[in-house]
Amino acid sequence: MKKLGLIMVSLLLSTMAIFADNEKITRDKSVLPSVCRNFISANFGQTEISHIKIESNLLGTKGYDVILTNGVNVEFDKSGEWKEIEARHSSIPLGVLPEKIAGYIRKNFPDNTVISVDKDTREYEVKLNNDLELKFDRNGNFKKFD
Repeated sequence: MKKLGLIMVSLLLSTMAIFADNEKITRDKSVLPSVCRNFISANFGQTEISHIKIESNLLGTKGYDVILTNGVNVEFDKSGEWKEIEARHSSIPLGVLPEKIAGYIRKNFPDNTVISVDKDTREYEVKLNNDLELKFDRNGNFKKFD
């Protein structure tokens, strides 16, 4: 019975090791999919990359976390599409957002800047420098303040 317990613990630890997340850190832009490189160049072209975290497990790459020297952090999924952008000491250009959302912000909050954006399959969540959070559906329609 004691041997069975040891086998179970060993099996559990092996399974955890297989699915454990690993991180690799680099400054080499070539590790990024071209979609990521193009996005960074188009929207943050004047800013250097501080470092890139490559998140992976045994099944492959899960995503990329790109930290720029101005404090902007862009998270990309494994295919290179951005999921989240956060600006610690600067702002996020409205050009990263769908035009409908950017237009809404320009019209209703002309004196504010975007400091974080999070998108998922259902919505965009945009945080402004006045701590107001705006939610939009995937078509860019304003839903609510949060």
